[in-house]
Amino acid sequence: MISPTYTVVIAHFGHVFWIQKTIDKSGLANHQAVKGIYIIDQNYGDQQLRKWAREYDKIRIRELPRKGTGNVHHAGALNQFIINELITSSHLIVMDSDLIAQDPYWLDKISSLLKEHDACIALDPISDYLSHPCFMALPKLALAKIDFMEGMKNLRVDTGRLIGVQLDSLGLSIGLLKPTPGFGGQLGYNYLDGALFHVTSISIRQQPSRQEGKSALWISLADSWRRWVVFSNLDKSNNKQAKYIFLMCRIMYAALFVMKRFRIKGLRIHRF
Repeated sequence: MISPTYTVVIAHFGHVFWIQKTIDKSGLANHQAVKGIYIIDQNYGDQQLRKWAREYDKIRIRELPRKGTGNVHHAGALNQFIINELITSSHLIVMDSDLIAQDPYWLDKISSLLKEHDACIALDPISDYLSHPCFMALPKLALAKIDFMEGMKNLRVDTGRLIGVQLDSLGLSIGLLKPTPGFGGQLGYNYLDGALFHVTSISIRQQPSRQEGKSALWISLADSWRRWVVFSNLDKSNNKQAKYIFLMCRIMYAALFVMKRFRIKGLRIHRF
């Protein structure tokens, strides 16, 4: 069997930090099997994103018309991308902008799965059959027949949750990536035996509507903590030890963060 090749699409909203880490940690920009990486700029006109993307030959930025708000916007953007772009690779990889690679050989593991299956998709943590758009490797031959918005209106499911069902109805075999809770159930999910870690809902948390009523200190602390812990060497497994270490570190981190903030604030007041 010919080894699969990939086009990658990531719909991004929020701070550029996460999309940078997703690309850098994944090694996609340097992998021979990856023919192109497309980032759908759902911030619209994000100059920081564009400046960073210019450093990579494979990365292209796309802005697509809004098809709604929130998750409908996400699903609509993925549908438009598939319609508008010419995919020349054997597979399209759909990723979230907070899916962080933990193993440099993760894509080779996906390629091995695709020698046995037509497609490979992540499962939603709440279901044994609903798919999750944090990761999907979809065959080019199926792209014209899938719909990331299916079920969102009538069944109240989220973006791309019925992609697995659609692939199955086409008679395609599917490799399912089952999630396990990260940090003992405290944050995120592990996929592919820990080779991939999905932080979950970073874009949603950074939407202005989700930050209303929260103090600037709390928002800053929560974001700073997630950035630190995700890229720390702490165990991300689903066990009690990982959970207790996570909780202990979070308490210590919060205390140090607040102390540092108030110390800096105090110094500024003193200068006046």
